[in-house]
Amino acid sequence: MKPLCRALGLIIGSASLVLAANARATTHEGFYAGKRLQILVSSAPGGGNDIRARLLGRHLSKHIPARPAIIIQNMPGGGHVIMNNYLNNIAKPDGLTIGQTVRGIYWYQLMGYEEARFDLTKVQWIGSTSGEDSTLVVRSDLGYRSLADVRKAGKNLVLGCTGTGTSNYIYGQILVVALDVAVKWVCGYPGTSAMKLAIHRGEVEGMAGRSIANLLTIDKEEVGKGFWFVLVQSGEKRHPAFANVPTKLELAPTQEAKGLIRAATADAIIGWPFYVAGGVPAEQVRILRKAFMDTMRDSEFLQEAEKMGVEIDPTPGEELERVVKDALQVSPAMLRKLRIVYHGSDKGIKKGR
Repeated sequence: MKPLCRALGLIIGSASLVLAANARATTHEGFYAGKRLQILVSSAPGGGNDIRARLLGRHLSKHIPARPAIIIQNMPGGGHVIMNNYLNNIAKPDGLTIGQTVRGIYWYQLMGYEEARFDLTKVQWIGSTSGEDSTLVVRSDLGYRSLADVRKAGKNLVLGCTGTGTSNYIYGQILVVALDVAVKWVCGYPGTSAMKLAIHRGEVEGMAGRSIANLLTIDKEEVGKGFWFVLVQSGEKRHPAFANVPTKLELAPTQEAKGLIRAATADAIIGWPFYVAGGVPAEQVRILRKAFMDTMRDSEFLQEAEKMGVEIDPTPGEELERVVKDALQVSPAMLRKLRIVYHGSDKGIKKGR
């Protein structure tokens, strides 16, 4: 009788554990029943961030238990700071509010902007639809076919930018600080369209920070007809479409230079990121991360993305977490160099752009 009692006890105990686990799972997964999930976008309607948020919003729900309704709300302003401040300080951290922001948002924290009231090492990253590698393009008629050619010319490479702290400026300053290329800046252009015209008119010789996605789409004519030449690209490895173009990491002369490049170009991996605030329960984060990656493999989602010309090469939330933490945990000496990359001076910034 005793062995039978013990066996029955083990069976009952095991069943109780299973029931308890199932109850916990049901509680967490049932959380979204009848609820509305909100995706906040830090930029205005119509841009790349907004397009990707709305694309995700049309497919994400079917991969979340109970299929909650999903709405997209644009919250632009403050150089993307307004939405990020709201998500981290005002929105309830319950797993019903996701933020979609720009890949360079970590620079605000790195540079110490007082307006940026968030800590990106504590948020919980859901994932990114793709990275966003960039390039340095110059006029082909300059005759430059490598950065070594630019150095041998013994004169400044004239690049356009909208202003300091922008991707065009940052990616150009990397050439100066890490790769010993002399650059003369012509800043003040309202956007990349104006800079493209400036290259055509000969006002500037090139543009840094031009994304590969743009080169393969809206810049296809400039590249295809040989008006532009791509000298270098960002990223850990070469993009298949530009397999003959070296990366900045390949050209870095020292390990310190490589560290600087990785910190300054972490946005290339961050790409088009989604995240929730740090206080969101772990189970909700797990559900959202799984739903995000399941959506990235969804055939209907992928078909729509292809029709829209949106590249899908996802990065999981766990990987984004590592990349952002690495970018923000730099030595004082590295931080001084990153300040030069960001705004041309090693002095800190307290407020304002």
